[in-house]
Amino acid sequence: MSRMTRTQILLEEAEHRFLAQEAAHRGVSVSAYIRSLVEEKMLQAAPAEARLAEIVGVISDPAGFAGADHDEVLYGPAPARLD
Repeated sequence: MSRMTRTQILLEEAEHRFLAQEAAHRGVSVSAYIRSLVEEKMLQAAPAEARLAEIVGVISDPAGFAGADHDEVLYGPAPARLD
C-alpha cells in the first residue's frame, strides 16, 4: 500500500450518516469507503489509453494469433466460399 496522507474534511450530518451507513453495509471503515469512492472517480477520469494499458497482456494466446486474426479469434473460422 502506498503512503497515506491524513486529511480532515467537514461534512454535513446527512453526508456523514450516509457514509457511515454505506461503510457499515460493506464492512469497511468510513475512511476505506471514501478511498474507494475517490479511486472509482480517478479511474473514470483517467484517459482511455491509461485504462487500456492496465489490461495489455492480460490474455495471451499460445497459438500465436496476430492482431490481423482477430475476426477468427472472436467469431471462428470464416465459412467456405461457394465460388
